[in-house]
Amino acid sequence: MTTTCGACGAQDQRGAFCTVCGTPTVATGVRPAGTPLSARLEVTTEPEARERTRQAPADMLRERALAQPGEPPLAGVGRRVGAYVLDALAVSLLAGVVAGVAAAAVGLPARYAAVLEATTQMGADAALRDVAAAGRTVAVVVGLVGLAAWVGLAVWEGRTGSTVGNRLLGIRTHDARTGDPAGVGHALLRWLVLWASGVVPVLGPVLVLLSPLFDGTGRRQGWHDKAAGTVVHDVRSVPPRTFAPAVPPASAAGAPPAAGAPPAPAAPVPSAPAAAPVAASRPGPADPWGFPAVPRGEATGLITGVPGLSSAPSATSPASATSPASATSPASATSPASATSPASAASPAPVPSAASPEPVPVEDVDDVEATRFSVSSRRGTGEAAPRPPATSIDLPSGERVRVAERTLLGRNPQPADGAPAALLRVDDPTRSVSKTHLELVPTADGLRLTDLRSTNGTAAIAPGGEVHELVPGTPFTVTAGWAVQAGDLRFTVVGPVDA
Repeated sequence: MTTTCGACGAQDQRGAFCTVCGTPTVATGVRPAGTPLSARLEVTTEPEARERTRQAPADMLRERALAQPGEPPLAGVGRRVGAYVLDALAVSLLAGVVAGVAAAAVGLPARYAAVLEATTQMGADAALRDVAAAGRTVAVVVGLVGLAAWVGLAVWEGRTGSTVGNRLLGIRTHDARTGDPAGVGHALLRWLVLWASGVVPVLGPVLVLLSPLFDGTGRRQGWHDKAAGTVVHDVRSVPPRTFAPAVPPASAAGAPPAAGAPPAPAAPVPSAPAAAPVAASRPGPADPWGFPAVPRGEATGLITGVPGLSSAPSATSPASATSPASATSPASATSPASATSPASAASPAPVPSAASPEPVPVEDVDDVEATRFSVSSRRGTGEAAPRPPATSIDLPSGERVRVAERTLLGRNPQPADGAPAALLRVDDPTRSVSKTHLELVPTADGLRLTDLRSTNGTAAIAPGGEVHELVPGTPFTVTAGWAVQAGDLRFTVVGPVDA
């Protein structure tokens, strides 16, 4: 008997295994562990084998769809029914409050009291007609408010997957294909099927709510879910939503430590007497605005020098010039090496230069600070302030955007204040990004972000994972390695780029 391999479709297989791919054939009757049911052939004719082979890829795709990694567990029917009951109670509570307010507004209690106080049949009939008219008005108002509440729940569920009951019981409604919120249109269709089942009182809604029990695909999709293409997940075991990235950026993980990386104990601090000869034998810098050339080992603080001050005056300070220890030390006077050393013979050379008027006096610090350039002095001379470096960002689409000026980001950004700004439009199928969502301004300190009172807000995520929720209208500065979450859109700040 010849068979067709169900894995690769090879025909005329007579042995126990396929000669092309090695899969067990029908004759063996053995199904290896982990092999999908679609790979097991239970046919004996060529047409049936070919048809089974053609259906195998579809079965494989269905099985893969049922086992998506990282997908939250499916919600149980009990929680789904409980969420619907809570939603109905919330709408009913709102309708009851509106009914009380409307009844008081139209004077329904007073009209009903008139019915009780009527002494004639004609007066009672007139009072009843007034009560009926007021009741119809209240019913219309309550009906409109209830409809608006149900539609609002559907819109909320379409945008976020949540309703009142869903949030209380920890479930969310998602698109069956992408796992994202289903969208307003799909959510409205889902609720429309549930509302239409109310044509059969009580029994219709109960059957629709229990229909996930009849789903043969294992995804617990009810009839309304199948119509809208949605699934319901249990998110109680899922950690709360965070803007932090799952893996810290590589640049942050491998970045060298900040300033002060050399450990303090490893750098020995020389004593004052040993440092004095070195300073005395080193001439001052040629550039009066340069920093003094202080060796690394002598730097004992964050500030190692002041522009405009040379190191020569420190070598000829009164303490070092008149110190008896350095001038009349017996060791230096009697040591033959010091007497014949060229270095010791040349060391007194810088001393006469201390009397020359060329070096700037040390004590005249105010004059030095007064001559520093600043932004205000540049403005006074008409010189433009330095332009901050441009910053580049990486969008989810893989595009790298250069931000060199004030930029407005959104689905369709428009400058509201009339100030000049570049417009950065982003694709957002879920419409979670506002039309004008975020303002980006490059500065000398980094990229300044300002949330323009968007609907879903903005968050900045540090390289270490710390989340900073942006206050609308309040600037927040980020640097290279930070991630920014605007609605469902996340982009990464690369850092300054060359002009």
